[in-house]
Amino acid sequence: MEPLSPDRIAADYRADAAEQGIIVYRPIQLVEVDAFQQVNLPDSSKPGSTLLSGNCKPVVTRKVVTIADANHPYLLHYKHGLFEAYSFSATLNSDGILTAINTQSTPDQGKTLQNLAGAASTAGNLTKLFSTSEAKPDCTVTPVFVGYEHLPAADSIPDFGKTAAPQ
Repeated sequence: MEPLSPDRIAADYRADAAEQGIIVYRPIQLVEVDAFQQVNLPDSSKPGSTLLSGNCKPVVTRKVVTIADANHPYLLHYKHGLFEAYSFSATLNSDGILTAINTQSTPDQGKTLQNLAGAASTAGNLTKLFSTSEAKPDCTVTPVFVGYEHLPAADSIPDFGKTAAPQ
């Protein structure tokens, strides 16, 4: 397996050239930032039903996700010996992340980091809850993707979550 530049992939695609191997991507864990943009409010004209409204304060949520690192592709190939009999197989997920070469691998699930990110997000939401004096309710439905953040280092967890909801 060797590193492959995204520019080389683009140039080969434009030239209709094929690489000798399989292009794979390494997984990278990031924090996906979403913002809830709407809230369900009681409908006074129909008891028991609700209306969807955008008249609310956006609420940012975070979750740890594993995605393909498109900035660091690799070329996977096998160079066999002159008279060697071989079978080579690779399994990729739908994002192009290599999951197996003649054997099954189990990637890190990131449970510890997921718990830390959840705790940091909850702490941030609690400070907002006690410091706000606006009459608008918090948005609770219709999440919209805002972006990605890198996972916090151990010494930067108190500063984690600087991405704000769009206004």
